[in-house]
Parts: sequence; C-alpha cells; structure tokens
Amino acid sequence: MRKDESPVLRLILVAGVLLWLAGGCQQSAAVPVSLGSFAPNYLLLVMAVLAPYMSTFGSATVGLFAGIVQGGLAGANLTAYSVSRIFSGLAVGKLHQAELAQSPFVAALSAAVTVVVAQAVLLFLAPTVNVGAFVLATMGTAIYNGVLAVPLDWAIGKVLRNSAHDR
Repeated sequence: MRKDESPVLRLILVAGVLLWLAGGCQQSAAVPVSLGSFAPNYLLLVMAVLAPYMSTFGSATVGLFAGIVQGGLAGANLTAYSVSRIFSGLAVGKLHQAELAQSPFVAALSAAVTVVVAQAVLLFLAPTVNVGAFVLATMGTAIYNGVLAVPLDWAIGKVLRNSAHDR
C-alpha cells in the first residue's frame, strides 16, 4: 500500500466492487449453482466477509446497500430487505467486536449468522405463506454461505491486510 493511500478508502472501494459483483452473481449465478432449494446469497456473503475489517456501523452500512441491491434484484419491498440486512450487519459487526481470532471457522460462522439473522428479520417484515420451506432454505443458504466464506475470506484478507480496523 502506498503511503498516500487511505486504508478506509481502499475498504470502501473493495466493498463497493464486491457488492456490485455480488449483485451480478446473485442475479445470474445463484440458481445454476443451487442444490435444490439451497442457494448461496452472495450479497450476505460479502457482508460477512467484510465485517472483520469494519466497525459495526460500517457493517450496518454495507448491509443497507446490500439490502437495496437485493430488493432491487428481487423487485420486492426495498424496506424489508434493507432493514433485515442492516440488522444482519449489526449482528455480524457485534460478533467481530468479540475480538475472535480470524480463522476459517470464524469466517464460516460469521457467514451463517449473517444469513440466519437477515432471513429471520425478513420473515417478520415480509411474511411468507410456507414458513417451513423458508426456514429450511435459510438453513441451507447459511451452510452454503459458510462453505463459500472460507476461500473468499482468504482472498479478501490478502487484499485488505494491514487495512483499517477502525473498531
């Protein structure tokens, strides 16, 4: 990193690019790589992997933008998606305030917690008819995102190493 390059600016740029890519992947690649009703949620995955490098407020902000993108892609109520992703960002931000050593297990746990909190809040804000199928799909997505979080966490760690830990 150059001396004149701000680590916070780098984090903002990485977050923006990753959310943009995750939105594209969510729209085009989530269904082809799904296993039955278990599909990855790339936007929540990005939130979970970026959380260790951000404050709780930063995680909630990424959650807001992830919710806006997700709601726009789904053609659904932006409020429900945005609020659920903000709460999820707050939860994963608080998880990382516990000063857990960053490891593959913590990355997978973070991704799973992000999915469960986001979908639980979404269930209350935008109820669905078949709650059982929704909960089963949420558990599958949590596991799927947990598995995908390990390599993505490694890659993001390489890019953001020695970056802003402004907690």
